Amino acid sequence: GELPGLTGPRLALDGAVVSGLLPGGHGYLAITRLAGFAEDRDTEERLLADALDDALGSLAEVPGLVIDLRTNRGGRESLALLVASRFVTADTVVATREVRVGGTDRYVGAGDVVVSPLPTGAFPVSVAVLTGPATAGAAELLVLALGEAGAMLVGERTAGSLSPLLVRELPNGWNLGLSHQRVVDSEGTWWEVVGLPVDLLAEGVATADHDPVIEAATAFWSPDDPARFCEVTRELEEVGDPFSLPPEQAEPLARRFLDLITEAHRVAPPEIRRQVGLVATGYADLFPDYEAAGFDATRLDDERIAALFRDDEDIQAARDQGEIPIEDWEAANC
Repeated sequence: GELPGLTGPRLALDGAVVSGLLPGGHGYLAITRLAGFAEDRDTEERLLADALDDALGSLAEVPGLVIDLRTNRGGRESLALLVASRFVTADTVVATREVRVGGTDRYVGAGDVVVSPLPTGAFPVSVAVLTGPATAGAAELLVLALGEAGAMLVGERTAGSLSPLLVRELPNGWNLGLSHQRVVDSEGTWWEVVGLPVDLLAEGVATADHDPVIEAATAFWSPDDPARFCEVTRELEEVGDPFSLPPEQAEPLARRFLDLITEAHRVAPPEIRRQVGLVATGYADLFPDYEAAGFDATRLDDERIAALFRDDEDIQAARDQGEIPIEDWEAANC
């Protein structure tokens, strides 16, 4: 059905492609599957290309675009790359396939997955991609591609089923599919089973009135607020380190810490946003484990906790991106 609050909705390919305007004027594009549009591949690709170009053409003037892949369980790799080609600016290695060397536990490269840009150029606005546990297969490859293109990933981890299946028919007529390759990202990380992580953790069930994941994505595009960032950092200092406290004292502080670090990520000025994002997403990724452990830090990996409060590597990485250390920014602006 239509998304609540969506203005001027367009539906194509039996609802597989849905687009329109969200409250606040941001664009919305949902792609619910990457297969089943036609019997032959050429026609299927042409139909999807036409639907995408029509949808994106109607959204070219929006301040930001939300691409919703939360219900996309996959399909054909070529269709995932067709979607991604609308958002990359140069030939981009999305992933690498690896195959196992027989009789060993060693894997070797079997070819890169590359997406090429369209001659007309990339879609010209910031993109947020919504993901969740149902985002699977070729849709996860699309998530990787859009992430490489600079999109912000919002929601929850994906299904973790990127590996292609080798399908064989059994004597009783059933089909059996087995993963026969590993698919690793551009940094060599294998996300099978664990799922692709997000940049901004957002959970919650959509209602007729609002969708908390969409709201989290669009809120991120609100103007940076340096004064509020200074206030939030002072509040974080007052909250302190929840991991150093016993569970009964840690729980309320841990939840407050999550709220504050998420807000800090949202209002951080561009000169330091990447560094803040690394810590914010690191804590958001750790939080479910911490909650499941009853807020008992002794049941968590000490290295993961310590990494949230070590910033030397973050500072160097940010400097490589043209940022300045957070401490220098705060000294000059707070």
